[in-house]
Amino acid sequence: MQEEISSKTVSLIIETGKLTTHVLQKAIRESYHLSKNIKEHTPKGKQSLSKLKAQGVTLSNVEITKTNIKSFDTVAKKFHIDYALMKQEGSNRYYVFFKGADAEVLEAAFREYAKKEFHLEEKGSLRETLDAVEEKRSTRIQERKQNRKKKKVRTKSEVKVPELRR
Repeated sequence: MQEEISSKTVSLIIETGKLTTHVLQKAIRESYHLSKNIKEHTPKGKQSLSKLKAQGVTLSNVEITKTNIKSFDTVAKKFHIDYALMKQEGSNRYYVFFKGADAEVLEAAFREYAKKEFHLEEKGSLRETLDAVEEKRSTRIQERKQNRKKKKVRTKSEVKVPELRR
């Protein structure tokens, strides 16, 4: 807690012959723009481990497999999580390093990720769904054709011919 408070302290040193409100105002504006530029240059989202360490925060990690990286990436972007990936040598596993302060946000992201994965498994693949729809469509078309054939077949007694007048 003390580190966060002290890191937000700003020192402003001005060398001037006479300190006027105009000079002070200009110095504060410049320091504000400098601090704003520093904040804009801190990387967001997926980044290298060295950049994440350079931010001076404590890091935590989670282990995931290679097949889950892309789907985790979309969820992490949604929750604005800063993270870095590192591959474990000799295996198919990756470590996701993230800021310790983002632990609760990451937990929520993993919950949504799990819901998404299980929901997709319940639905089945898109190809299977399309095949089922196509099969239903083709059976409906065949039924319609059979109904049309049944309607077209009539006997002479069923057909009424209008009488011609002379």
